[in-house]
Amino acid sequence: MLLAKILADKPGKLISVSDDAHVSFIYEVMKSHRVHHVAVLQAQRYVGIVDQEALLDAIMISPQNFNSLEAADIMRKNLPHISSDSKVEEVLELMRDRDVQALPYFEGGHCHTLITRTDLLRLINDQLFEEEGLVDQAIAKGEIAMANPVVRRLLGTLSDLGI
Repeated sequence: MLLAKILADKPGKLISVSDDAHVSFIYEVMKSHRVHHVAVLQAQRYVGIVDQEALLDAIMISPQNFNSLEAADIMRKNLPHISSDSKVEEVLELMRDRDVQALPYFEGGHCHTLITRTDLLRLINDQLFEEEGLVDQAIAKGEIAMANPVVRRLLGTLSDLGI
């Protein structure tokens, strides 16, 4: 499955901070944009991601140094890039293997947005509604819902997400 639907539904602006952004500024950016992840840029080029978990770790692990920490100190680096032809299953596998909640989406050599687990859940939700007719038909026929391939696929994807 292509990520085209996710990309079509996402706002066009990449939420980002510079690599020297202070952690309190990063928190304010996340809060004001209602996001859990921001891209980190160095000289306008993508270098990593800071997520809420990284902010919490910074507070818990090093409270005495918290006020001096910057994005470069806590960001996740060297994450795989995804593109519009990446399959959702591949993205889920990358997120699970790297234990991350977001990955950078690149087009034309530049990071355009972050694809998050929330984006993938929305896509799955949309698919479920599209496939709802098949599920209703299976239930009407008296089939066990778990035997339906759509339901099995959905439950497998949710399991991959850790839900």
